[in-house]
Amino acid sequence: MKDFLTKYNLFPVFEIYTRGDKAKKPKVKWSEKENLIYDAENLTKEGYGLVCGEKSGIMVLDIDGDLEMLNRLCQAAEVEKEEIEKTLWIKTANGGYHIYFKYQPGLTNKAKIFEDCDIRTEGGYVVAPLSIIQNKRGKLVKYEPLNNNPIQSIPQKLYNFIRYGEISLENIEKIEIEEFDYDKAIETMRGMREGDGRNNALNKFLYCWAMHEHIEDLETIKEKAKYINNEIFAEPEPGALRTAESVYKAVLRKRKENNQIIVEEENVYYKEIKQNGKIIKVPISNFIIKPIRLIECEEDHNLDVLEAELKTQNGEIIKRTYPPNAFDKIDKFNTATNSLAIRFTGTQKDLQFIKTDIYNRIPEKIRGVLANGLYKIEGQWAFVDRNGALMPNNFIKKDIVQIKLDGIHSNILNLEPINRRELQTIASLLFSYNSIEISASIMGYMGCLFLKERLRQEFNIKLPHLLIAGEAGAGKSETVERIIMTMLSYNSTRTDASGVTAYAAEKMLSSSNTLPFIIDEYKPLKMTTYQVNLISKLLRNSYDGQNAIRGQKDLTLQELTLSAPIILIGELSTRETAVIERSLILTFSKMESYPRFENFNKLIHSNLLSKLGRSLLNQALKISKEELGELLTKIDENLIESGIVPRILNIIKCVMLGIYMLKRIFKENGLDFEKETGQNLDEIQEKLYENIIKENLDGLMKTKTMIDTTLEFISQALGKIEVDDNLPLLIIPYKTRDKIGMRLDAVYTETYKFLKNHGYPINSIMEKQDFKKQLEKTEYCEGERIMVYIDENGKKKSARCIVIDLQKAEYNSVEVEGIRKFIEKTEGRNIVPQEGKFEF
Repeated sequence: MKDFLTKYNLFPVFEIYTRGDKAKKPKVKWSEKENLIYDAENLTKEGYGLVCGEKSGIMVLDIDGDLEMLNRLCQAAEVEKEEIEKTLWIKTANGGYHIYFKYQPGLTNKAKIFEDCDIRTEGGYVVAPLSIIQNKRGKLVKYEPLNNNPIQSIPQKLYNFIRYGEISLENIEKIEIEEFDYDKAIETMRGMREGDGRNNALNKFLYCWAMHEHIEDLETIKEKAKYINNEIFAEPEPGALRTAESVYKAVLRKRKENNQIIVEEENVYYKEIKQNGKIIKVPISNFIIKPIRLIECEEDHNLDVLEAELKTQNGEIIKRTYPPNAFDKIDKFNTATNSLAIRFTGTQKDLQFIKTDIYNRIPEKIRGVLANGLYKIEGQWAFVDRNGALMPNNFIKKDIVQIKLDGIHSNILNLEPINRRELQTIASLLFSYNSIEISASIMGYMGCLFLKERLRQEFNIKLPHLLIAGEAGAGKSETVERIIMTMLSYNSTRTDASGVTAYAAEKMLSSSNTLPFIIDEYKPLKMTTYQVNLISKLLRNSYDGQNAIRGQKDLTLQELTLSAPIILIGELSTRETAVIERSLILTFSKMESYPRFENFNKLIHSNLLSKLGRSLLNQALKISKEELGELLTKIDENLIESGIVPRILNIIKCVMLGIYMLKRIFKENGLDFEKETGQNLDEIQEKLYENIIKENLDGLMKTKTMIDTTLEFISQALGKIEVDDNLPLLIIPYKTRDKIGMRLDAVYTETYKFLKNHGYPINSIMEKQDFKKQLEKTEYCEGERIMVYIDENGKKKSARCIVIDLQKAEYNSVEVEGIRKFIEKTEGRNIVPQEGKFEF
């Protein structure tokens, strides 16, 4: 259970009853945080409840019946069963099924969504996989996984079916008539049979067609229904004419709504109503809305933003921004307006009329993007944020802006570039505020940061993350705050690693393609396994620019591109190979930072770093693709025979490119880079190279794999073991000390104890079966053998072992000294291999 729940991050869980009448019911108040378990190491019982919703990131479709019921649900929801089969399935104790989906807001816990099918989401729970529960027949049964599929997002059609049920006329009226495509709709319905959702499809089609073509005649709508029924459907729908009558009534109702009259007078909306043959005006607000401009989102028009002024009856002006759906419901409008001075007493129909009138009077429409950062505009690269788009000529265009109001932001467009005199003031400090390795690495990283999107699009080069580790008090956080954040004019806060959530992090990472998401206080030994895994996942996914799907408050789905780099600050960096190869790693120490504190102090109090950052941004926009290519080629030529892995080579390339961008600022100001800074470019590259080899590769020429790392943990564990008579047989030497037979089951038990006792997360090593399979493919493993040996009593015995050549492992830079120490400590037990070869 521990490994399974950890693999799928199925936490938090809580203790439940497993037997008797209370089976499956909570033993604790699981709504209280102190009763929840977030770490697999604390799982000691045979059964647990799994919290559904935002905390765990999952929701579960509970099928209390056979697969035929699921087939009928799929037919009713018009969803392909194959879509549902792609996700994780669990067989329940009573013969039903738990089908796992990623959590999506908008649904509530609901029984009988269809026959005996329930949905468990926020505020609900299910029995956790691999729990052992007494079923209705009194037998103890395990909740068994039926597959190892990753947990998928719920199919949109199934989501809509659970949320709305079958299509009703009220729901039909929400369809966007303007987007109706007659031919496409006809083809969608062609060949439909019973069970294919014919009535829903006919409802949608007739309503959209009648509204789009302004048809208000019942007979005409009926004739179209007959045509669809007889010519398009493979099997006619018996209730087609009744559907046509319902649609006709809906069309008339909608037309009547659209003919209502709302007028503006003296900053008040009035509704004109006929009463006793007279028209009277009834006030429905104490304000009117004056549209200022509409920001049209290029990625998704559902995210457009209307900027407006609300003029009150008392002459007060209130500025507000509204998304398109803010006028869909009165409570949404009130939430978006958020003012005690505003009063609206009209109906939802009145608000819709006002919305239409506002959108027809918008004086200006401009482009909007979701994330700040670099974009190609009119063939030129520009930096776009909330204030506009900075062009290469230093002009700020106002007809394109960033839409998002939350996330990562900077005030860099409010600054001027650094001038010659100012650059001379700080030149000698840029590489001397810490060791040359750290100072140059940070300056190079900052120089390359603004090129991130250009490198990705023009050269398929990915910018590494920045991982800053080191002892407490060595200046890590202060360097990030006073140098890096200052150069970026960064006005967002750092996020504490222990408080990172997937939802909040993905919002931040999708809000910029240039500015970094900064995570502080990364202490993996004091964090839960879930938190460590989450941060590692964010580092991997954002490096590769992967997408995340998130539900919105209006129940729609939004696709977020994780495009921001990450700066991670903590006392320890990571051991994960995939993250190491994607990161520039720097280790701070008091020994190196303290002697240079005076220079650090001078640099941060010069108040010129923000201007230097603005100049680096300008360079990133001005440099041509050809010039960038030449610089990259020049760096490649210096590193071509390095022999290190490509991703690590990419880190050096990016940092050195940033140094060259810094050099361009000196040249533009008529200054000699090497003379002013006192640094030679070749020497800087050599120092950067040495530091990356040391930090990322432990002084070697390649990164260690998870197999290597797992074997090293096993070696550490064996080296720490106290040998006594109760210790099981773990290692059998073979002929010389350079080959050993390892009893993997017993060794893994001891290694897990070592991880727990020393505060390492359980996923620091590979799962046993994965390790065994991949270990056998390494050049230092000779596979699995039956090993014959003589025990301390002189008896001949055999054991199944994995044979490892320690000398070859050391040649591959794997540390196995702990295994050698263990062999020395166990020599007194007189366990010796039998002469001859291994037996099969």
